[in-house]
Amino acid sequence: MLINDKNYLEIARGIKNQIWEAQRNALISANREIITLYWNIGKTINDKNTWGSKFVENLSHDITLEFPKMSGFSTRNLWYMSKFNSLYPNFEIVQRALHKLPWRTNIALNVGL
Repeated sequence: MLINDKNYLEIARGIKNQIWEAQRNALISANREIITLYWNIGKTINDKNTWGSKFVENLSHDITLEFPKMSGFSTRNLWYMSKFNSLYPNFEIVQRALHKLPWRTNIALNVGL
């Protein structure tokens, strides 16, 4: 039975808004974690740059073997992570602004996809 009472409708609308807000916050939080992860991976790659391109190829292969159902760790994307870290070595910039943008937007704007 549907309730068509004004008070009920306000309560339902408030709960629905809370759900929408929680979903939005979860997406923002997940995106922040992904951007942070990718920045840290890029930093590790840059710190080991003396190992050459085989390091990145091997890393991509090893990550893919460990996490076969995950995407985003191709050799190309690992190089994007490296470039992203090089462009923004100060993590505070990433924390303040860049984590709000999806990864694909960050690489398109900053790395040149």
